[in-house]
Amino acid sequence: MNRKNRCLLGFLGITVVGALLHNAYLWTAPFPLFALIAPVNESVWEHLKMAYWGVLIYALIESSFFKIKSANRLPSLALGSSAMILAIVIVFYSYTSQTGKSVLWVDITTFMASALVAQGISCHLCKSEKMRKIYQVSSLIVLINMALLFAFLTYYPPEFDVFIDHSTRR
Repeated sequence: MNRKNRCLLGFLGITVVGALLHNAYLWTAPFPLFALIAPVNESVWEHLKMAYWGVLIYALIESSFFKIKSANRLPSLALGSSAMILAIVIVFYSYTSQTGKSVLWVDITTFMASALVAQGISCHLCKSEKMRKIYQVSSLIVLINMALLFAFLTYYPPEFDVFIDHSTRR
């Protein structure tokens, strides 16, 4: 499979995994461990978690089933998932500050566009010359810290807007 098709498949994969994660917590009756990777409510935070884990789960699928390897896998995942999260936050708070409300089709489109951004960055970095070890190690540290932060703040959310379930306002 050529690089362009692989990148397109990655975009579709992240989108599908993210969509499946959206309801995974409810589908598991709710199983508390799924709260670590799947949204437990409609807060922005929980959707950022869905984006982060969507990128990582698809990357695991890609390397396991498609045997795709890259010298810059960790930096591409760290930068791609970070860009996706940042894009979602910027777009969501930009449009809701103007409209005063969340619009489902805009949120879905934002998730998909952000997945495209993440995959574009990942594909660009994967075809680049191998990065120095310090970048590889730093990327692993970033990915681990993000996972720990998502886990911790899922169970102990502070009282900030990003953690408020906008469907219930709690």
